[in-house]
Amino acid sequence: MKSIQDVRAANAETFNTKTRSHLYKQWQRFTASDHASFRIGIWGTTGAGKTTFLAMLYDALLLRPGWTVAADGKARGFVTVHLRNIRTKGRFPAPTEVTAETDIFRYILQEEGSQGADGAYRQITLDFVDAPGEFYERPHQADRRVTGEMDILDYLSSCDGIIFLLDPDRVDESLGEDEDDYRTMLLDLMLEFQERSIKSGVSDDLRLEQYMAFCATKSDKDAYWAQREAPQNLLESVMGDTMYRMLGSNFCKPNRYNFFAVSAIGRYQDPATGEWIENISYNGQHAPVPRRSRALEPLVTTTSIGSAYEPSAPQPAAVAAEPETPAPPRSPNASWAPVSSSNGGSRPNYAPEVSIVRKSAITPFNVLEPLDWLIESMRRDPPRIK
Repeated sequence: MKSIQDVRAANAETFNTKTRSHLYKQWQRFTASDHASFRIGIWGTTGAGKTTFLAMLYDALLLRPGWTVAADGKARGFVTVHLRNIRTKGRFPAPTEVTAETDIFRYILQEEGSQGADGAYRQITLDFVDAPGEFYERPHQADRRVTGEMDILDYLSSCDGIIFLLDPDRVDESLGEDEDDYRTMLLDLMLEFQERSIKSGVSDDLRLEQYMAFCATKSDKDAYWAQREAPQNLLESVMGDTMYRMLGSNFCKPNRYNFFAVSAIGRYQDPATGEWIENISYNGQHAPVPRRSRALEPLVTTTSIGSAYEPSAPQPAAVAAEPETPAPPRSPNASWAPVSSSNGGSRPNYAPEVSIVRKSAITPFNVLEPLDWLIESMRRDPPRIK
């Protein structure tokens, strides 16, 4: 039986020239297409929930009045399969394993009333690279690539807006910023991103042109739930004080970055107590019911697919819920335990250790808000991406 470390090691070895070349050819086809739209990308490390977030975002957009979503059969099939597994089986997508045919999926978004003076719609394209975490986490390999290969910085540099999905579970609070691999990786990514942008002449400004929505995933968990109203504080603890301050002082233009607490699954309301409860079980055990700390009432948000949750009145500080949900293992891949594979497919078989308690009560939290902010901001002040 392969361990999760074995899977990651295999990914690192096999994400080679052939795979990068395949991505590069697809990316050339996309970027060469003639369109007047904004391009939005998604970035996230192993275990951040990129595929789950994309699936629930797609679902929310399909149900949102005034919006039309289009995709080719392959891109549509990718999210549809995962949506069915999430909603009917309560299972999260397994970590992406490397194949030579790693794909880029494109989703085209169109809003009613978004026509320009020429009558043409100003469409938004959402591009998603179905690649393993190694593709997203290793920007320092960019300068060692060969001609005809694609890396994460090529992907980010071509986007007008980026949704960054950051995983709070990856941070080791017992370590300093310079010792925590996750925080140093995030800072290295931004430094490499800025350096690549300067070298390519994308902009005449040293700061990055792109709009960036930094999102803390898994905000439905007890450890992060109380901070959902102040996402900038949660994101600062995830990315570290150095990167948090450098976003404004060195990397981003004013008003071109924002912070969000998001959850692709959300919480469900206990009909007996009225409590909003974590909708995840760990190793088959339901999360314990938290003690009431603040009255929570349902409030419809822009997700348009169910009730969300906000406090009935503002309070100076939230009281930590007790007892806390038992934390899953610190491993970045703790949501899945690999088992022997016999299907010979591109993805290994994984036995879920983390699953959804009430599939009918899935209520995504803030999945549309980052996208809304990016679109509104880009329309108001378009980035100058050459």
